[in-house]
Amino acid sequence: MIFNKGNNGATEAKSLLGFIYKSNTFDNMATFVTIAEREVKRVIGPEVYKLAEDHYLSEDYLQEVDTQHALLDELVKYVQLPVILHAYRRFAPLNDLSHSEGGRSITVTDELKPAFEWMIARDNASLLDLAHEATDMLLEFLEEQVPIPYVPTQEDPEGEDTANVIEDTWKASATYAALKDLIINSAREFDRLFPINASRRLYLALVPFIREVELRHVRPVIGITKYEAIREMIKDGDLADNEEEYEMYLLARVPVALLTMSIALKRLSVELLPDAVIQSFTAMDVKQSKTAGSTDRLGVAALLERDGLRELIALQNYVTSLLPEAESTTEETDDDQPFFMA
Repeated sequence: MIFNKGNNGATEAKSLLGFIYKSNTFDNMATFVTIAEREVKRVIGPEVYKLAEDHYLSEDYLQEVDTQHALLDELVKYVQLPVILHAYRRFAPLNDLSHSEGGRSITVTDELKPAFEWMIARDNASLLDLAHEATDMLLEFLEEQVPIPYVPTQEDPEGEDTANVIEDTWKASATYAALKDLIINSAREFDRLFPINASRRLYLALVPFIREVELRHVRPVIGITKYEAIREMIKDGDLADNEEEYEMYLLARVPVALLTMSIALKRLSVELLPDAVIQSFTAMDVKQSKTAGSTDRLGVAALLERDGLRELIALQNYVTSLLPEAESTTEETDDDQPFFMA
């Protein structure tokens, strides 16, 4: 666990969440912290999480040994924040009630009264938003890592930058590897095509759908050989030097984004989706709260799918323009030849 070193969990939680009381017993939250750790691991991968946890449990934590250790101290804080937010948002609703032999009850005094239901609903939504924002901050921190700059000395005025273990661990992780060869391989790039508030957390949730769209829609249009070549060029960073493949890549990006969001609307929780797609709000009366129903979501998903397939026609037309007449009229089946929609 990345909390409660030296039985100091309550103080650690208070330092991160200033609105909670230090008197809250950390033991009561420990189970929820374990659950929250599992959620954060799914986002950043077990490799990076273990790096942060191992440093937290080591004797070097907060000892300012050197630049690398200072960065690891920061990593621990960036990991702890979404963990404690997710833990507390699960713990708080259960802590609102007393669980006794006589069943569940609440304590009401002249000084302390329970919050209204709409207040609790808003607070729950706020905690979830904060947890998501903290996760994005963690991912941003990981993406910003570079080799540690060399500090010149009189004895050695010129030297090489040293490896950054955080950068190396993140870039060697399975989570990072899954992004390297995608047609849209960052939250910032996706946001330019479809607004997701540049959310890295949401982008990682979309990655399996991006890959699905590429395999289902893009690869059949451009052919297996071209598709694999584009993937390799994206990884190698030389795609712009190859005119045909680069044009295919540019034409594929908009339909990939639209079709990806169409799938996301059908499969992702409303909590993960951007407000631009699903509008929801909590009214003063919690019974009047509105969220998009499944029918609304499927309707928007259908529109996005229609627009995505329409945008895919431009890619199809470009590929057609590159084919010799003899190849475009052949009746033979070839997995490497493009497939065109009627």
